[in-house]
Amino acid sequence: MGPMSENVLKTIQSILQDIIAPDIREIKARQAAMQEQIDLRFKEVETRFNAVDKQIELQVGGLKQQFETHVHGMDTQMGYLEKHLLSAFATSQMQTELTGAKAVVDLRERIAVLETQRA
Repeated sequence: MGPMSENVLKTIQSILQDIIAPDIREIKARQAAMQEQIDLRFKEVETRFNAVDKQIELQVGGLKQQFETHVHGMDTQMGYLEKHLLSAFATSQMQTELTGAKAVVDLRERIAVLETQRA
């Protein structure tokens, strides 16, 4: 390599160090600053997401509790209705039996009257 080639290489190296290197350092500094802003934004989004997630969990928990309370109330009402239906059925059955027994008594009385009239 000749002296002129060395001078050209030194000149190129000097240009790179004097002009391009500061630009590269500035670009790296900007990139680091942008990365910090991105990281900060992601942390903010994560914080907001966690807050919303917590609110949703609380609302779902409240709705679940309301639903369970409602279902329990319905179970209680169904038990009450079942009890009353069974009672009404038993009453109806007893009334049917009483009506049948009354009819039998009426028939016996008529038979007795008829037998006395024949005799």
